[in-house]
Amino acid sequence: MRNRIFSLLLVFVMLFSAVACNGGAGNGDNGAAQKNSPFEFSADNTYSIVYGEESGKESKIEAAIYYLNKVLVQTCGINSTQFSDAEEAEGEYHILVGETNREESKKLLKSVKSKDYTYSVVSSDTIVICGGSAAATYEAVKRFCSDVLGYSDSKPDDIKEISAEIGTSYFHEGTYTYSKATLDGVDLADSAVAYKSSEHKGYAEEIAEKLSEYSGAVIPVRQLKNLSGDEELIIGVGMYGRNGLGTFSHEADGYILKKVEETKGKFIGIVANEAVEYKNAVKAFFDSMTVEKEDDGEIAFAFPENPVVHLNGVRDWYKTSEKTETLCDGVTYTELVYKDSKDSTHKVYALKIDPKKAYIYMGSANDSYSIFPARTATVADQMKAAAANGINAIAGVNGDFFAIHEDNDPTGVAIKEGQLISKGWARPYFGFTYDGKALAGTIITDTIIHSSNIRTAVGGSNMIVNAGLPYNLDIGDAFSDTAHPRTLSGICADGSILLVVVDGRSSKSRGASLAECSTLMISLGAKQAVNHDGGGSSSMVVNNNGVYQTKNSPSDGSLRKVYNSLLVVPIE
Repeated sequence: MRNRIFSLLLVFVMLFSAVACNGGAGNGDNGAAQKNSPFEFSADNTYSIVYGEESGKESKIEAAIYYLNKVLVQTCGINSTQFSDAEEAEGEYHILVGETNREESKKLLKSVKSKDYTYSVVSSDTIVICGGSAAATYEAVKRFCSDVLGYSDSKPDDIKEISAEIGTSYFHEGTYTYSKATLDGVDLADSAVAYKSSEHKGYAEEIAEKLSEYSGAVIPVRQLKNLSGDEELIIGVGMYGRNGLGTFSHEADGYILKKVEETKGKFIGIVANEAVEYKNAVKAFFDSMTVEKEDDGEIAFAFPENPVVHLNGVRDWYKTSEKTETLCDGVTYTELVYKDSKDSTHKVYALKIDPKKAYIYMGSANDSYSIFPARTATVADQMKAAAANGINAIAGVNGDFFAIHEDNDPTGVAIKEGQLISKGWARPYFGFTYDGKALAGTIITDTIIHSSNIRTAVGGSNMIVNAGLPYNLDIGDAFSDTAHPRTLSGICADGSILLVVVDGRSSKSRGASLAECSTLMISLGAKQAVNHDGGGSSSMVVNNNGVYQTKNSPSDGSLRKVYNSLLVVPIE
């Protein structure tokens, strides 16, 4: 009798407990059920798979959602519906996949690195499945389907009802080479990869995935308009900056990688003109990164300060040596040697001038201010003539084209100490003002001369760099495409001036096309650059305590007499 009473009491207690766990039969209090009941998988219920509006467009996330839906059908007879997190998801039960704007996803993703993945039954109506990347999220879905739904790719189970207890979870921890990785001083965890339009997204995803492999930093991929604005570094595919501007409108196919400092942080832009060139540009992006530091489990990368430019059909140059000396305060002289993609050698001679420490003076024969009676003289002789009048130039290069077989008149504008000697309005020019600023343009007008207070100006044939990009290269024209000796002027972002000579027509130095000159000047930091008279006229002369040394190897065998020159005069 005692045993019978005890058994009845035990049954009563068990029934009471079951009713309590379900919130009480028929009491309408579903809140208790939501907190205590397991997540149930049954064809009698409705289910929604929720994904991020942005991340859901990634192919691996799409594959993960497809895989999950397929398994739900095969194991539980459930046909789920899919919604982005920007929509109001239907269904009694929600499965959040990948990065979403739901708090449950955000909480779980805080503990996840790029190769990590996890799932968790967070309540009786919500499950979160996510990873540090789209690929990792796909692995998380597969693991969830195996662990919770009992699914096997080789042997799908029969349809059945399944439940998962709240708190059921799994976490896979990936392995990483470094604990921290930086690019230009910014932790990759504080960076993002942006894309301009859908055609650029796949390349952005590739960049983010490769960068994240170093330290596991989760690098978001966002369309430009969807960036948070808090990113310290943005790598942008299809644009040069946060303004979204980015075009490749040049005569040759290719790509440009360009770093800019913006008020909100750093930006590295990647712009090409065809899909195949974006593939090459992504490779060039990683090839251009250099390791500055690698110790204590950390790695620090740097990206070139000057743009990386590749134009199809134009030989890429690779610097093999560089030697720099200071001529005077604010003026440096550098000799550079390059090899190109066909193993030809190019010798380059470059002056870099701080316009606060030296100014640009137009040299001329006998230091004359008129075309008559003087006509031409070598750059060295023009420097000597200026010195005789108290203008002691430290260095100089030849200037404008001139009528060498006729009257030797300059082709473009010539302004010497504010005096207009020759007009040549329709030609590009390089100039220097009385208040210490360099100017360059495609044409010069009387208005420009008077409004800019120009002290010195000489003409050229082409403006080959504008706004830091290749410009007016006349690809297909014999003069432009031939590897001639060249003389170039340039202006850097900080206002400093470049005067550059490239030797040519020799086995020791091939010369350069205008396209090669453009990429060279960009690599040296030019935001604007002009091509001046070249060939046998190209001259680089340095004044070494009154000894005028010809630094380059003129293709004529000696310095040619030229109409004018650009002389560098220290400010005393």
